[in-house]
Amino acid sequence: MKTLKIATVMALASLSVNAQGLSTDKVPTKVMANFQKNYPQAKDIEWEMKGNYFQVEFDLGRYDHEISYDNTGKVVKVEKEINPTELPSNITSVIKQKYPDYKIDQAEMRQADNKTSYKVEIEQGWFKERNLVLDSNGKLISDLED
Repeated sequence: MKTLKIATVMALASLSVNAQGLSTDKVPTKVMANFQKNYPQAKDIEWEMKGNYFQVEFDLGRYDHEISYDNTGKVVKVEKEINPTELPSNITSVIKQKYPDYKIDQAEMRQADNKTSYKVEIEQGWFKERNLVLDSNGKLISDLED
């Protein structure tokens, strides 16, 4: 158990080393212009450097968004919370078929490398939860019991 705690602390420390908070004046002009053009109503904006990418986290309406840009301002990854009712019908059909006793609690859409996937949290009652990842065709990529 002690080894697990030490490993957890070390993992968290390495994450904080790899992700560095940025002030807006450190964000390249092309990146900032692209972001401001596409998300003028963004609130609670936080920039950081993750590897070679400029990552911005922000709220738009009630939903969290996270976008990664390369240094030319090109979007390389988008992650955003969505209302479960916005899930494509093929995704909800697969979930209802495979997990008929569960209800969809939260949903997130991810786009990277010209591929879209969905992270969906489902729950059954108060104590049973599952975290699913499905591709845009409804194929189950990951199913973890929480």
